[in-house]
Formats: sequence, structure tokens, C-alpha cells
Amino acid sequence: MSITSIWFIIFILLAMVVYYIVPKRFQYLVLLAASIAFYLSYGIGYMPYILATTVITYAGARIFGNPEYKHRKAVMVVTLLLSLGLLCYTKYTNFLLGTLDKLAGGGKIEMIDLVVPLGVSFYTFMSVGYILDVYWKKYEAEKNFLRYATFIMYFPHIVQGPIDRYNKLAPQFFGGKKFDFQRMVSGGELILWGFFLKLVIANRLGMFVDTVFGDVTAHGGAVWLVTLALYSIQTYADFLGCMEIARGTSLLFGIDLERNFDHPYFAKTIPEFWRRWHMTMGAWFKDYLFLPVSNSSFVKKTSKKLGKKFGAKARKNFVSCFSVAVVWLSTGIWHGAGWKFIAWGCYHGCLTIGGTLFGDKIDKLTAWLKINTKTKSWELFQMTRTLLLCCFGRIFFRANSISEAFLIMKQMVTRLEIWKLVDGSLYELGLDRANFMVAILSIVVLWCVSMLQERGSVREMIAKQNLVFRYLILYIAIFAVLIFGIYGPGYVASSFIYEQF
Repeated sequence: MSITSIWFIIFILLAMVVYYIVPKRFQYLVLLAASIAFYLSYGIGYMPYILATTVITYAGARIFGNPEYKHRKAVMVVTLLLSLGLLCYTKYTNFLLGTLDKLAGGGKIEMIDLVVPLGVSFYTFMSVGYILDVYWKKYEAEKNFLRYATFIMYFPHIVQGPIDRYNKLAPQFFGGKKFDFQRMVSGGELILWGFFLKLVIANRLGMFVDTVFGDVTAHGGAVWLVTLALYSIQTYADFLGCMEIARGTSLLFGIDLERNFDHPYFAKTIPEFWRRWHMTMGAWFKDYLFLPVSNSSFVKKTSKKLGKKFGAKARKNFVSCFSVAVVWLSTGIWHGAGWKFIAWGCYHGCLTIGGTLFGDKIDKLTAWLKINTKTKSWELFQMTRTLLLCCFGRIFFRANSISEAFLIMKQMVTRLEIWKLVDGSLYELGLDRANFMVAILSIVVLWCVSMLQERGSVREMIAKQNLVFRYLILYIAIFAVLIFGIYGPGYVASSFIYEQF
């Protein structure tokens, strides 16, 4: 069941009716039933995996959650390995077999017919966070299995996140919610905005991007620059659109999901970009990987030796850079089973480490050149630089392989073909002139809304206007989605970019 389909709208309306009719103490059971039904709509073969993860992590936490239990660490480690093992088995087995087959000469190792469960990376990370939080005694293990299952299977965040924390999200399920018309309006507006981002912007740009990447040898540098810029916007609109639909749907049930984006393309540095992009994933890696690695005995011992030999700065840089390297390698692997994702992770890891090692030297150079860093023009330069670095890195993300990514880079350098920006040939790459203009205007709308959001909630701004203006905005948004959205027979509108991760 695509979350951008009319069936999803009908589904959540029916679920809402039942949700607000039943006694408040049973409302979470309605959410659990709706979540199971939603997950089954994607395929019954996915259910055993998410159910196994739920049972394993629930049982493990109940055991080692007892502070008097003597083998807490052993049970925690086993629980952790089983949870991550299911993720690795379904997602990375064929990648490893394929790599071994290439090393063996090819054609000697058969791949396994595996099902990669919907949202497996997201619900696995949520369960791992829960395991570690209980083990670190941040809160007690949940005793009610159905309550814990509601947290793991909650349908708005199952497709692409956000990666929620149990102690922040779960209490919202069990307090009992009253029907609130204003929340309904706010949630509906978020859902509509998500539909616009996905159907009008992301799906339309995807037609252009898919056409260009369908024949990488046919295009020069100018076309690739446009394609990478549009792909970056497509990825953002696609992912943000899903998040807004998820947040809006949750509001209908009186539940607040965490924000996952904070206008990342306004970022001035790569670290700031990743603090603004997929924020719950960044916070997860910080709390459950970066900090544990930084405080590990290996890092402490090694940094101490380096400090004695090279000074305090070397010690500090090692702790930061080593932990960043581990995080970005893991991030690349998390995004997909392929060397191109590892290369993408290493690319951003190198940029982040480079900023750590040479940041003070760059500041000195900027001061020596007498550049005024307090001006708007310098901020614009920083944002443009960060955007270009991120767009370039997406070559690895979107290409079918590392070799194809390097071929694209070669095409960009050896065949600039700047004239293709003005000779009309861009309109032959999946989007005609009219659709290209719609895409550009839609991007302008996205930029304007983003600028307004920097000042506060756009929904609150609209709510303060008179009734005629509010309804005018509503009807324009609805008709924009219906008229300019890319959907219908022959187009897989249900396919979100981050579903594959």
C-alpha cells in the first residue's frame, strides 16, 4: 500500500475512526493492528523478519533489564548480534557472496534468493537503540509485549523512519488521545505538503535523472552537472515528502514524530549538512557508535600514546578522526550492500576528517586573505560550496557501480558540452519543456517554503490568516498535486528512494 495512494488515505481515515471510538486504554492496540495490516499489504513474506526482531529484542531486554541478573552483558551481546544478524543476513549475504565469487573468478558461487524486508534497517536500528538504552539503564525494559511491538511496527515510520527512540515515542502511544480538530488540520496540511514534494517534484525530477543515468556514455559535463543538481533535489524532496506524510499521519493520531530534516541545503559546512539531513540517523550514529568508539579502550590507549609522542592536538585529532571514520564507513554500509555506498561513505568521511585536520589552517588562510566572513556573500559561498560537494558525492550514490561513477567523472572532465544547456537538448531527456518548467517552478516553491520555515511554522502562519486565504492555499495545493503530480498506471509512485535502505 503506497503512502501516496488513495488507498492509504482511506486506510488512515478508517483507522482514525476506530482509534477515537475505542476506549483510550485500547488505542495503542488499534495502532498495532493498523501497523500489522499496513505491513502485510507490502507482502506477507516480510512479517516473519520484523516479528523475529521484535520477539528477540523484547525477550533479551526483559532478561538483561534485570539489574541483579549476573550475565547481563552476555545476554545483551547475544540479543544485539541476533538483531543485527537478521539485518546483515537479508541485506548483505548476496553482496558478500558476489564479492567472493568475483575473487574466485566468477560463476562459481550461486546467489541466495533472499527477501529484504521493508524498512529492515530502520526498525533494526530502533531495536538496537532500545537494547543499548535498557542495558545502560536509561529506562526499564517494557514488560508488555504488545506495547513494545507497537513501537517497532508503528506504520508511519516503518517505511523510511525517522529512527525513533523508545523513551520519546512509546509514551505517546499509551496516554490516551482526544480528538483535536486543529491537529487534524495540521496533520492534513503536512500530508498534502508531502504529496506535493513526492508526486510533483521528486517523481518529475526522477524521470529526467533516470533517463540520463540510463545511458552514462551519452552525456557530457554540462548535462551531468544539471542531473546531479536535480538528483540532489529529487532525493531531498522524495525523503522529506515521506517524512512529512509520516509526521502528518501521526498528528492525526495525536502523536508527534521527530523531525528528520532542517533545511540541509542551507548548511555552510559538510558536518552541518549532516546535522540537518536525516537527523535521527545522525543522532543514532552519534549516541550508539561515535561516542562508544570514542570512549573505547582501544581509542583511549592509542590516543594516549600519540599524545605522549606528538602532543595533545594529535591525541584529540586521533579520537575525532578515527571515530568519524568508523561512523562514515558504517553509514555507507547501512545505506546499501555495494562498494559504491562504501565509497560514498568514505568520500564524506574524508571531507569531515579534512575539515577537522585543516580547519584552523583554512581559517588562518581566510584571515590572511582578509576575507570578511561576516557577510552574506561569504555565507552564500559556503552554502554553494557545501551544495556542490554533496552533489558531487551523489555520483557514487546513484551510479550502478564504482566504475560507472568514475566513468561519469571522466565524462564531466573530457566532454563539457556547455552548449547543451541552451540548445534545447535538455528537453529530450525525460522531461519536455512544459514539464521542465513545472519542475523549476516547483523547486522555487520548495525554496520559498523553506525560507519561510526558517522563520517559524508555515502551518501556524497560514492558520493566522483569514478563512478565504486559508481555503485558497488549500485548494491551490490540492489541485497542484492532482494536476501536476506524476502518478497513475505505468508509474511506480510507491517507490521511495530510501525504501531500499
